[in-house]
Amino acid sequence: MSLLMRFLDSAPPILLLKITSLHLQFSNTNFLFFFGGTVHQFEPYRTKPNASRLRELNLRSLFLDFSIAPKGEQHVMEEFRDACQKTVVELILAFAIPFVKSIPVIELKGDVKLSTDLWFAEALVKSNQAQQKPRFWHNINCPPILKRPNVD
Repeated sequence: MSLLMRFLDSAPPILLLKITSLHLQFSNTNFLFFFGGTVHQFEPYRTKPNASRLRELNLRSLFLDFSIAPKGEQHVMEEFRDACQKTVVELILAFAIPFVKSIPVIELKGDVKLSTDLWFAEALVKSNQAQQKPRFWHNINCPPILKRPNVD
């Protein structure tokens, strides 16, 4: 994530406008931090998001990859250690909605369930700016541990 932020900080604004597609793959913890969230004692809280920088780009498509964490990213929040992947991804997406709702194509990859697809698509529609339903794939079935935050 820091490499992305260094690039966004140092690139000339005219170059940033030429970026139309972005593929992000972070650990769940880093995705949550990127979209301005954290969890303390199993309660979600909003923090300062790095994702606000996405608004500087002329994105037409965004790929969020929830595959197994990229090499070297082993930091995991204590609250995520035994949490259901479905619930963690939905928590991350709830924090992401304000930053991604205006991007025409959002594709989620990796460990994401079909029910999360439906929930996220509905949340984007409720934001009144979604133009296309995202596509997801997930194959883990386990009970949720964390509460889903209210996205309204």
